[in-house]
Amino acid sequence: EGVVYMIYKVLLMGHLIGDFYVQSGKMAAKKKKDMCVLRKHCIYYMLSLLLLCSIVITKEEAAPCLLLILGMGVLHGILDLSKIRIENRTNHRYDIFLLLFDQCLHITALFGGCYLLGIHGGQYTNLLGKPIALSLIEREVSVLLGILICAEPASLLVKLVLSKISEETERLHSQASKLIIAEYNPQTGSVIGILEREIIFILGIIGQFGTIGFVLAAKSLARYKQLEDQQFAEKYIIGTLLSSFLAIICAVIIRSYFFI
Repeated sequence: EGVVYMIYKVLLMGHLIGDFYVQSGKMAAKKKKDMCVLRKHCIYYMLSLLLLCSIVITKEEAAPCLLLILGMGVLHGILDLSKIRIENRTNHRYDIFLLLFDQCLHITALFGGCYLLGIHGGQYTNLLGKPIALSLIEREVSVLLGILICAEPASLLVKLVLSKISEETERLHSQASKLIIAEYNPQTGSVIGILEREIIFILGIIGQFGTIGFVLAAKSLARYKQLEDQQFAEKYIIGTLLSSFLAIICAVIIRSYFFI
């Protein structure tokens, strides 16, 4: 049973790497206008799945695995193209919902295809010329999966939520909102958010949930003066709570199922 779980975790890692890490921000923007860039993204996505699957797939499952990867590459392109067209038609009003729904479809198709094709993976992997039982590294893979989720995917979701809040704020207080956005460096904020989630996730994994408060307090000290502005404070609190929530949920799920 643990080996079956391993193939799902490896597939999910391949999906995350191909869809969030290999794909740069520029590629994500260009693929909306250029089909060649979209095809390139799909190829990178398939290569990510292939690279990760090669760790656990047996020789007997090579053909079904290649079929799954090719099918996911085609489906990925179709889903991304559909998402782009819906975003354009709705003027990006439902970006958050579309992101979550799109990811659910991708992951469901990936796991469903794996189940239907009977892909289970092997008992061992070959690392540096030595066979290693997959059951021995199951926890490490789970932690790595949580780290991947807490970085770029969570960061994108938080950015979308804060972007929607900024749009609403601009409609009500256009001038004040511009001042807030000018004081806030998106790149710095993104890095701080990723580090914050990773630290919270690791603390959650080792059961030190009480220490999370110190992390949030340290982050708040850096924004102490800006928190006097109500609009910035509301945006800051929402972003921090959402970011912390995602990291804690990942930690609780992985700790509950893989650290018993």
